[in-house]
Amino acid sequence: MRGEKRGQMPKPPRYFLGFLRDGSGKKLNVFDDAIMYPMSEYEMRIVNRDPYDPFAGEINPRVRFPVAISEIQYAIACLDRGEKYRIEIFKHPFKSPALLVDAPLRLVSPKRKPLMKLYAAKHIFQAIQSGQKVIQFVL
Repeated sequence: MRGEKRGQMPKPPRYFLGFLRDGSGKKLNVFDDAIMYPMSEYEMRIVNRDPYDPFAGEINPRVRFPVAISEIQYAIACLDRGEKYRIEIFKHPFKSPALLVDAPLRLVSPKRKPLMKLYAAKHIFQAIQSGQKVIQFVL
């Protein structure tokens, strides 16, 4: 890509988890400092850290697994070619069941329907000219 050193990979987008709602619509207030990354098109890994001691490592929320999830709020931060981050916040209701499962903490599609899809960054951010692919939830 233009503007990048030879052999250097572009910095990936960052996905920050805001909150999840369970199947009854109740907000799960257990993610104070969490990031997400895809493991496959059917599951998203969630790394949840203690915001008061971020170096203490990963913590699991105090919920009974599995939890049916009806909505997710998340933010995407994508680095553009000008080396500046652009951040967008999204709320996404799930039409099909998605489950929050334990060990490791993941958001999964139990019916093996695609949980997410990759789009060009400019499709989501409009003004950004990054060639990176960005995840959108589609379940």
